[in-house]
Amino acid sequence: MRYFVIGSNGELYGPADVETLNKWILEGRLSPTTEIQEELGGVRFAASLLEGLSFGSSYPRGMVPPQQIIDNGATEMKNAWIYGLIGLFCFGIVLGPVGLVYAIKAKQKGHPQAVGGIILCSITTLGAMVWLGLVVSGYNPLSGLIK
Repeated sequence: MRYFVIGSNGELYGPADVETLNKWILEGRLSPTTEIQEELGGVRFAASLLEGLSFGSSYPRGMVPPQQIIDNGATEMKNAWIYGLIGLFCFGIVLGPVGLVYAIKAKQKGHPQAVGGIILCSITTLGAMVWLGLVVSGYNPLSGLIK
């Protein structure tokens, strides 16, 4: 597996494998608190949590100050997908906007799938609004299906 190193300016460097990351540690370009991101999946975490990196005995594995653990909005993204998908089938007028709020929060935190969540929840919300508009206007979209 390969990883991107996230610089202090937010720029991505890499992708690099564990061997290359260990070389960067020796060159002083990577510290235990440096944020890294999986090439596939986009999960971000502190470098000290990656198995196979050698920072020396002064940094035991997993030793990261609490403020260095990165919240990339994974929980918000999961909620957005759940609300968006359920909202496609029922209660979309409520669940679509709720999912949209979660997707926007995930985007603000830098989650790589946030745009997909925003699109899904927007479609859910708009679809529910169209459905509601048709029903309120007197048109029954199910009239041909139910006899």
